[in-house]
Amino acid sequence: MLGDELLSIGKIAGPIMMASMLIQSRTIISMLFLSHLSQEVLAGGSLAMGFGNITGVSIIKGVKGIALALACTTFNLNLGLIVYMVVSETPLKPWHGVTVVSIFQGWQPLLTLAVPSLFSVCLEWWWYEIMLFLCGLLDSPKASVAAMGILIQTAGLLYNFPYSLSSGISTRVSQALGAGQPSCAHRAANIGLVMAFAFGVLAFVVTTALRSWWGKLFSDEPQILDLISTVLPLLGLCEVGNSPQTAACGVLTGTARPKDGVRINLCSFYIVGLPVAILTTFTFKFGFKGLWFGLLAAQISCVCMMVYTLVQTDWKHQAKRADELTTAAAGKDDLETSLLTSDL
Repeated sequence: MLGDELLSIGKIAGPIMMASMLIQSRTIISMLFLSHLSQEVLAGGSLAMGFGNITGVSIIKGVKGIALALACTTFNLNLGLIVYMVVSETPLKPWHGVTVVSIFQGWQPLLTLAVPSLFSVCLEWWWYEIMLFLCGLLDSPKASVAAMGILIQTAGLLYNFPYSLSSGISTRVSQALGAGQPSCAHRAANIGLVMAFAFGVLAFVVTTALRSWWGKLFSDEPQILDLISTVLPLLGLCEVGNSPQTAACGVLTGTARPKDGVRINLCSFYIVGLPVAILTTFTFKFGFKGLWFGLLAAQISCVCMMVYTLVQTDWKHQAKRADELTTAAAGKDDLETSLLTSDL
């Protein structure tokens, strides 16, 4: 049963991870090109890509060729997806049966789940953006911003695995609950969390082992290399917490409780992590490392709250709730919305 569950999660997470890695490679390659220009360009590009990737706003300072390449890649990706949906016989055709009236139906329950899920992810990644801006207040702002940009891209590269795993766990948990099998949902959640924790430990080992080599791919500036090699083990340690908490977010999504994830991320990153980052960086004079101490504190508090939430989960109750949501989905939207927004 363990092997079957691993295979089921892997079949979902594997393709998502490969697609995410291909998309992530755009910015990694862009950073490699920027590193061959100058420290100022690398810092400016790091700031712009960090801001653009996280908030969805494209502001590439003076590096028009790279900005154009990213735009073309995104356009081609979207065009390819549209062509695939039109040509392929496999996926559902979203336009089948669409009427003018149906376009405006079903939005409320969808947004009830989608908006909290969106903020759950954005709250964490906005925190990285805040760190990027705080680098401008350090003693060597250009080197700090450049190093932070490289480290954020590295974190994004590592994030592909827990993100994909989270999607697989969410799907498996929701399938099991929808089928009235709470024990299977519980098992899928536990297996996914163990997989995520194992990856976090592996990420820590790899980043620590490569700390003297990784930065040289992007820059030959001694100051930037020193910052990266110093912080890379901290980044890996953060991943030990980030990976399982991301997987836990998938469990919350699979049980239609994304609002819990929003509350946890808000508390851990902005009530715990941000004050710790500011204190360690500017009050206790840890400098660049202090920002990552703040992230580490945020990840530790986040994973602890996530695990506590999952331990307290009544899986039989969640299966009953899933049945009610499924029944309501065939009825009126307001009933489904009331079930989604109720405190269960």
